[in-house]
Amino acid sequence: MKWTGQTNTTSQSARLSESAEIVANLWYVMDDQGFIYSLRIKPYVCEGTDNEKLSFLKSRTYLDYLIARPFSVPARFNTNFIETDGSETKYAVVHHDDAIRLGGIDQLFFDGLDELQKELPAQTKLSIPESPLIKVTALVVDGNGNIVPHDSLNGQE
Repeated sequence: MKWTGQTNTTSQSARLSESAEIVANLWYVMDDQGFIYSLRIKPYVCEGTDNEKLSFLKSRTYLDYLIARPFSVPARFNTNFIETDGSETKYAVVHHDDAIRLGGIDQLFFDGLDELQKELPAQTKLSIPESPLIKVTALVVDGNGNIVPHDSLNGQE
């Protein structure tokens, strides 16, 4: 198979408006007991108003989690479970309610966003803002074992 598209010799960054910024959809995968065991991040470059950017993120919520980059729950949020013999085992999970008490679900994503920032191509003039525009969505396992966005379980989109 051969790609037959034409190359563009004009700099992409020269055509970006001043409103252009990196925004991101963030998903967390949660089991039926409320334990978050995986994170996913998909960054985009968007232009326009904040409302237009949020509308864009919302439009991608129900598709892009399928290809978003997975990340583990950061070790500082891991949970110790006490076994029946009294020993402790640390797991790379955090309960949803604990994450909220620890500052919010978005706190789980900072390491992943930092990692994505480090991987941006050297040619880009954009960086992930200190307080990026984000949309956070829960993913849960449905009755058939499929991971689906939480609000889609109720028929909402």
